[in-house]
Amino acid sequence: MDELFSTIGLVSAIIGGFAFTFVGALLAADSKSPAFNWVFGLAMFAASSLMAAALGSVLTSLAAKQGFEINLQWMHQKISLLFLAGILTLIFSISMCGWLRSRQLGYVSLSIGFCAIMMLLWVLIPYLMFG
Repeated sequence: MDELFSTIGLVSAIIGGFAFTFVGALLAADSKSPAFNWVFGLAMFAASSLMAAALGSVLTSLAAKQGFEINLQWMHQKISLLFLAGILTLIFSISMCGWLRSRQLGYVSLSIGFCAIMMLLWVLIPYLMFG
């Protein structure tokens, strides 16, 4: 089980690092669009959720290796929810970036993002634990 937590921690940290980079790029952007606040807020939430999932996974993996008495199923549920929330909000914030340019591009990017979210859920749901 500690391998699972280590792997989720690694993936969360890598994608969370990308999300923080995306937030940094947004800070440098000069956009007057009303959608900017939503894109930025969702990206920040995604980065924070993924970093929390990464830290929780690593600490749970270490605790499991050391033989500490922790409820691994409960931790897996919480980390799965953080990971899924982070991934979904990151994809959603990236898909909303089209709205920063134009309404037409916003519809296109949001449609592609919706398809990406559906594919992601189709692949990830069997491996995540919700309760």
